[in-house]
Amino acid sequence: MTNSGRSVRLAKTEQENYVFNKTVGFRFIVEAEAVGLDSRIFLYRRSVFDPGTGEEHEVFQSICSPSDLEQYPPDSPTSTSSLFRKSTLDLVFRSIEIAFTTWTEIQEDVRSLLRSLQEMDTLRPASYVVIE
Repeated sequence: MTNSGRSVRLAKTEQENYVFNKTVGFRFIVEAEAVGLDSRIFLYRRSVFDPGTGEEHEVFQSICSPSDLEQYPPDSPTSTSSLFRKSTLDLVFRSIEIAFTTWTEIQEDVRSLLRSLQEMDTLRPASYVVIE
């Protein structure tokens, strides 16, 4: 499917060693490289991790929607919103099965984003109003 020249390449690196029923976690990192749109398509929320020290952490929320791409800033939050966009995901899972399911969902959500942007490019006359 063509997306008005838009595409996203997702490069996944993953944990090399995993022993079924022995390893109790699985990690992968995804880097997005986009053509025709900003590569920062992963929506994060920054929040306070330790109220005593003020230490913060970033939590992945979702793949951006077209509105998210417009609304939230890249790289770090603003004083009015804790949400922001990044081009990299670094996720840890309780099992390899959950990791594989999540990887499939990430791909589906990126396809949905590209489809939505394509649909938004196709406009039709909707109404005409004369105001005097």
